[in-house]
Amino acid sequence: MDVLEILNEYFSIVVIIICAIVGYLWKNVTSNDNRLIPVAVTALGAILAFVNAYLNGDSISLATLCTGMVSGLASTGLHQLITKFLDYLSNLDISTDSK
Repeated sequence: MDVLEILNEYFSIVVIIICAIVGYLWKNVTSNDNRLIPVAVTALGAILAFVNAYLNGDSISLATLCTGMVSGLASTGLHQLITKFLDYLSNLDISTDSK
């Protein structure tokens, strides 16, 4: 089993994107506690994975639950990765002066 097969088995791109959007909106639109975002997107990811499996006629199992939860948490990690990378880029001292 190669890496791509493992990623396809335990991550759902659709669930990651939806959870990332919901987490972003929660953080920037509401005044709720941001510490609850990972818990909320993990639960949302599980629900979305079950709905996706049901609508596609797939079997609903613990692997479905795992895929949803991991994808929900991955959306939080993806947000942090992008945020830290953009912060890093904004703090770079790129000077064009040559002395």
